Amino acid sequence: MQIFVINLDHRTDRLKHIQEQLKDYDWIRSSAYNALNKSFDELCLEGWFGDREWIDPLLNTSITPGEIGCFASHYTLWQRIVANNEPALILEDDVELLRNLDIDDSLSKYDIVYLGYRELRPNDVTYINDELIKPVYPYLASSYYLSVEGARKLISTGIRSRIIPADEYLSIMIGFNEDIPQLVSSIQRLKDEDKLNAAAFKEPYFKQLPRKILGSDTMNSFYDQKPRTSKLPVFHWVTVATNQKNADILYDSAIRFNVNPINLGAGEEWRGGDMKRLPGGGHKINLLKQYLSKVTDDEYVIFMDGYDTLFNGDINDIKQRVLTFDVDILFAAEKQCWPASELTDKFPILEFGTEYRCPNDGLFVGKCSALKKFFSESISDDADAHLYIAKNYLKYINNGDLKLTVDSENFVFQCMSDVDTDEIQYLDDTSEVRNAKTRCRPRIIHGNGGIQSKEIFFDIIRKNIFKNIDCPTCGTSHLDMKSYTEGSYQKVGNDIYMMDFIGPNDCLKLIQQAEDYGNWESLYGDNVPGKEIRIEKFNPIMFNEMKKYFERHISKFVNEVWWPTPKAELRDAFIIKFEPGGQDSLPCHNDSSLVSGIVKLNNEYEGGETYWPRQHFSNMHQPVGSIVLWPGQLTHGHEGKKVTKGTKYNLVFWTKRFGE
Repeated sequence: MQIFVINLDHRTDRLKHIQEQLKDYDWIRSSAYNALNKSFDELCLEGWFGDREWIDPLLNTSITPGEIGCFASHYTLWQRIVANNEPALILEDDVELLRNLDIDDSLSKYDIVYLGYRELRPNDVTYINDELIKPVYPYLASSYYLSVEGARKLISTGIRSRIIPADEYLSIMIGFNEDIPQLVSSIQRLKDEDKLNAAAFKEPYFKQLPRKILGSDTMNSFYDQKPRTSKLPVFHWVTVATNQKNADILYDSAIRFNVNPINLGAGEEWRGGDMKRLPGGGHKINLLKQYLSKVTDDEYVIFMDGYDTLFNGDINDIKQRVLTFDVDILFAAEKQCWPASELTDKFPILEFGTEYRCPNDGLFVGKCSALKKFFSESISDDADAHLYIAKNYLKYINNGDLKLTVDSENFVFQCMSDVDTDEIQYLDDTSEVRNAKTRCRPRIIHGNGGIQSKEIFFDIIRKNIFKNIDCPTCGTSHLDMKSYTEGSYQKVGNDIYMMDFIGPNDCLKLIQQAEDYGNWESLYGDNVPGKEIRIEKFNPIMFNEMKKYFERHISKFVNEVWWPTPKAELRDAFIIKFEPGGQDSLPCHNDSSLVSGIVKLNNEYEGGETYWPRQHFSNMHQPVGSIVLWPGQLTHGHEGKKVTKGTKYNLVFWTKRFGE
């Protein structure tokens, strides 16, 4: 078992002390993070965000740079333990060895074991055995054993976005919170299995020397050790989602950070135009203007588009980062001014020289008084919101009436429009997103832009929202779609093939998702209308995964059996429903699809088979969860026979046609 000792480079006196204490043991010096003489903003830029609302429950003081540095030093070793996949003893350099270190493998059953500490609830501790006790409120993190699983738990809570003293954090992580009202929100929601299984030696191996002997590098504060009385200003978190079911990405990521955005579009019928085909969105600006009239001028309002925005950090961290800009309004930044690219060069390149220079209309924050002024000009509901904001931005930065800027470093906001494929990184160790070019870790991500930008955004969603919690839309993990290998199919009819696709549990999951979503409707302009729900509407993440599945697997199958057909790119996926008394059948038809597919999701019905009359083939005996594939456009007309009892559900795939 390795022994790590934390030591500041300039504290050679402490190094000499610990060398004497551990002269009979092998150990590794770990250079401590020196946060002294650094400002709060400098620490933030280096990725260490102190909790500015923290009040020490014993000293009644705020967080200090030294405490942040101490935390960073411990955190770095926690990461090292996980990377090495080996437990370790962690010591600070001001401990005194009291007895020989004869520790055995019995510690491995615990996440953390204190080798020396001060118990602040001595009357409440319980005995584990003759050697160990169960700590309640352990103070001092100067000597402890940490397992790999314990280290993994410590770095998985998002604590870096709201750092508190290391010893208090460890106490919270073992379950104590009675006297600590300023808990990190993510820790408050930890399940019991995510907390540390802790023990402590009744007879300590180490004691920490008093500060008067070796001094302290932690006890100076950003606030001169005065008790905190001021608080961060009030922030209002607002969005517009006239169809809130489509805002799952925003709301389920917000839940992780204890935010509940106010939906200004609830109960509204969207009048902002068809945003997929033409610029629009003035309706959201007008809804925001109505809300601003009810907000106090000195409070802050942060606006987020409803359908493609993702939280990536703690709300207090976001507030702190916003306030470092010292402006009236801060906009998320884009590389191009869309849809008026000719305006791009009118926006100044800021001092950091990044490509991000143009304001975005879907993600911004400002003082209410400034926002009222910025949005004082009228805009029709169906007008171009992006162009409206771009022109107002240029007007106000030129006349100097408002202090405006864009987040050119992605310190708070990240827009996905025009990002390069290698620009956005996901950091597994901290569950954060990082921009490789600006080297910042944005806290709110806006998934705007074209197909490539959306692909990167959905990849972030899979890794971020759904890494440690269930998928908010389907309640479980994503579909387990079977990999395709050469020849892993059956020919079941004339140019009709079948292969495994998903399991029965995934079939039930899809049916439940569709019924929970509701909104069964026909595709506009469909000559053979059915009761359908588009996968892209109720679970865009899953639709994106299906597209990748077709690209990687179905295309191989198509090339194998219909060579030299181009690869099969998924165009549409939907669930169709048949039942007596409603839509119970479909007439014979061809599909608007190069290669079509049907997955039978259930078999609790009578009748209802799909029948190909020219090929004399019925899928009556198709197993649930398998997929049948055929040429969709010309030769393989098919019909849905009448369902006479029960309800039938199919998952249908259409691929792109030639020339699309």
